[in-house]
Amino acid sequence: MDKLTKRLAVAWFLFLFFLGVFFLFKSLYIFSAEYQYQYSKMLKYSEYVYYIKQRDEHYKKAMYHYDQAYIACWYCPRIEHQEKARMCLTSASSMAGSSTPTGAFVMSLTTLLVQYGCECMREWHFIKTNLLESQHHFEMYEFYNEVLAKA
Repeated sequence: MDKLTKRLAVAWFLFLFFLGVFFLFKSLYIFSAEYQYQYSKMLKYSEYVYYIKQRDEHYKKAMYHYDQAYIACWYCPRIEHQEKARMCLTSASSMAGSSTPTGAFVMSLTTLLVQYGCECMREWHFIKTNLLESQHHFEMYEFYNEVLAKA
């Protein structure tokens, strides 16, 4: 029975580990495509005003997302008090399964560090998303500048 329990524990650990790695790699996949657009006709005044408005909006959005990414720090994630409480209580409850004080301390510290690492990954994803949004809006800003320059 003891061997069966160990095998089940190892199988459960491997399942969770590989599932976590799978979702981590899935979250790193970035969709990107390059688009070329040719525009050569004269613009009407209303179109000209519209493109100027769109260009300015994209510039504002690009700067907003850049600033959001700039103020964030991946190794010092913004964690709310409720999340901190959840992390502490989970780490404390992980000590219950250990028979030695050293094992309890190691288990609690490991649980706390894993949760902190997950929060760091969440913050890194926030930074990466804002940088990609900023890149998109800057590219659209350049696109509208090119359209207005050709008009």
